[in-house]
Amino acid sequence: MEESVRQVIDGLSLPFFNDLIQNQDAISYSDSLQKPLVILRWRHRVCQTCSDSFDISREGRFYRCGRCLI
Repeated sequence: MEESVRQVIDGLSLPFFNDLIQNQDAISYSDSLQKPLVILRWRHRVCQTCSDSFDISREGRFYRCGRCLI
């Protein structure tokens, strides 16, 4: 992992496990743009299509939940 990415993750004060930031509150794509180095490292995200929260370790791709990929 790049040192700059690690610094951003360390600065968040959130657990980091299985290459994902273990955030409790889902993050939207627009909010994730504030930290572009970790844009795809958030575990809980908000779907860009339906606005539902989802866990990327269980379903979905990028910022789309499993239902909206079909």
